[in-house]
Amino acid sequence: FEQVDFFLDSSDPTYNLIGTVNTWAWPFPEGRTVAEALRISGSSRVAMGTAPEIWNVIMGAMVKVVPRSWWRSDAFSQGLAV
Repeated sequence: FEQVDFFLDSSDPTYNLIGTVNTWAWPFPEGRTVAEALRISGSSRVAMGTAPEIWNVIMGAMVKVVPRSWWRSDAFSQGLAV
């Protein structure tokens, strides 16, 4: 996990509403395909964080054990969305 501040500074209303969130590496292909579609290159990190925290724990564990090829499968990703 990497912790990310979901606020600009302590005066931002989201400072108290959301705060700092654990994120997990986003395994879906969008991080790569967006760059391809925009014809840009460089390095980036795509991550996701949500609430309640248990979802970050579950998804972080899944990213570690589920093969990357499954994440690229429409059937797998649509099954997660159900």
